[in-house]
Amino acid sequence: MFSFFKRAFALAVSFVVSFCIIPFVEILADESGNIFVNNAIIGEKYQLYKVFDLTYSGSLTAPTYKRQASDLFFDALISEESPFILTQIMSTDEYVVTYKSDYSSTDPRISDFFKSKESLLGGRAISSASLDANSCAVGETIQWNSVSFGYYWLSSSAGSYIMLESTTPNISINEKNTVPSFKAVQKSRVEDAFTDQKISGTINDPVYYQIQITPGKGNNKAMNIVSDLTYLHSISGVNVTLTRSGETPQAVDSTSYTQTVSDTNDRKLTITFSDTFVSTLAETDMLTIDYQAILSKDAKVINNQGDVNENTITFQYSNQTSTQTLFIETTKITITKAGSQNKVLNDAIIRVYRESAGGTALRFKNVNDNYLISDPTGTEDIILSSWHIKGLATGKYYIEEVQAPKGYQKLTHREEITVDGNNTGTVSGTTVNGGFIIVNKPGITLPASGSSSFLVLAITGCITMVAGIFLVLHHRRHV
Repeated sequence: MFSFFKRAFALAVSFVVSFCIIPFVEILADESGNIFVNNAIIGEKYQLYKVFDLTYSGSLTAPTYKRQASDLFFDALISEESPFILTQIMSTDEYVVTYKSDYSSTDPRISDFFKSKESLLGGRAISSASLDANSCAVGETIQWNSVSFGYYWLSSSAGSYIMLESTTPNISINEKNTVPSFKAVQKSRVEDAFTDQKISGTINDPVYYQIQITPGKGNNKAMNIVSDLTYLHSISGVNVTLTRSGETPQAVDSTSYTQTVSDTNDRKLTITFSDTFVSTLAETDMLTIDYQAILSKDAKVINNQGDVNENTITFQYSNQTSTQTLFIETTKITITKAGSQNKVLNDAIIRVYRESAGGTALRFKNVNDNYLISDPTGTEDIILSSWHIKGLATGKYYIEEVQAPKGYQKLTHREEITVDGNNTGTVSGTTVNGGFIIVNKPGITLPASGSSSFLVLAITGCITMVAGIFLVLHHRRHV
């Protein structure tokens, strides 16, 4: 009987202890929480610092700060620039923290203050398994588990001031950082629209390039962009502008970036924007780099050696690297003057236009026998039998004859040709095969006055006239 009461008493005690312990355990659990960062940038540095403790007074909470020996952060907290007021509790090293009258807990100036004082936070950083030995993110999510309630500063490119308490025991932060991005476009003529598609270019005429950079939000590291050109040279006209929302583009001060142009075999343009300048950029800003390059006489032609005239643009920010390649095509064609049965005719003079009427003739330079390249410093007149012309963009062109071959009629209108690839021809003996053949019809060229043939014709004409008069008179006598 006694044993029964003894067992019953023990059971009652265990219930009492259980009901006492369970709330106590729950209270302890309520004293900590978890902080998560989503959309973290891999390789970026993140550190979580506890800046204030959390003190309870009934249903109210207040931040407090405990001063340490040789505490430089404490000196910053009580400085004129601090957004906080620290009131000492009795004669202890503990202080109640309140905001100055013109501040609130969400004031962006508080984040600016903590960002400027990060170096004073010393050993207040809290470790996380989501970070490497250098406190850099190893994945896109970072988490700090079971951290005590209080006020925290999350150090990152953007920075966050966090209050962790019982009403918000789990905080998820979508990182304000967005990786900067870029896009490169090109065009072969000023009046054309920019495109990121393949274009046609003319040798020794400018190709116009533009790189557009979206800086993202909350970034503060240097940005580097390299334009590496193949078979293009003479990089020029580099212009860097910044467009802010609703404003007109403004030139970027040259102290905000470094620029290097290599016009050797590499033909590179390198521009690096300083971290100080990048940190001033807003998410809606747009950086624009405009420049020109000349397609060289060594450029490869289409339908023959492939798309090897390239501009490869590489963009680097932190540990992020991305590239884009733009392609430029050019051509080689054959233009021949011919008569019947495609027999090559010599000594014609032609000009090449982009327009069916009017316009300015294109210029060409002779680089060797029967071989021309487009060149704005060359000549308009082409003395034509059969010529290979390299370096025209694809499209329509118009051939105007300035002088016809001897013994042939001059063309009365411009001949249209469509250049769409490697339009070359061959000449076997005096006969042309392929390419663009401009045909002339035979004609009679009247002799010039003063020549011997003119004298013969004049005498013959006089004799014919006299004979005609004699016949008329003779006819009248016999009527």
